[in-house]
Amino acid sequence: MNHSNRQAIQSAYEAFGRGDVNALFDLLADDVHWHASAPGPAAGDYVGKGEVMSFFGKMAEAYGDTFRLEAIDILASESRVVVLTQERAEHKGRPLAFRSAHVYEFEHRKCVRFLSFQDDAFVDFWRPAAA
Repeated sequence: MNHSNRQAIQSAYEAFGRGDVNALFDLLADDVHWHASAPGPAAGDYVGKGEVMSFFGKMAEAYGDTFRLEAIDILASESRVVVLTQERAEHKGRPLAFRSAHVYEFEHRKCVRFLSFQDDAFVDFWRPAAA
């Protein structure tokens, strides 16, 4: 089975860890559909590389240089790659640690769809306080 998509994603996450987002952007289709689930400053739907760049801008605004992403495991098939992550950051001095699943769908060696799912720790952090 060809796992070139898995290798490409793994390399992109390693580059991201060094502060290089370009390796990930090179994998995205021009009209990629990007969905960040759960509440939070960057939640929502983004279409196209320009909008995905705004997603990363929102992440940078919320977390500054405190955001850290670790790929715990990477699972792959011919058309999908799933990355299980451990993520850490600070928002306004409050520490945040959570796990996510990132799902990439590929067509013709380009990611056409991205979905992220965060655990309860993330949801609870961003849930508005009960009135």
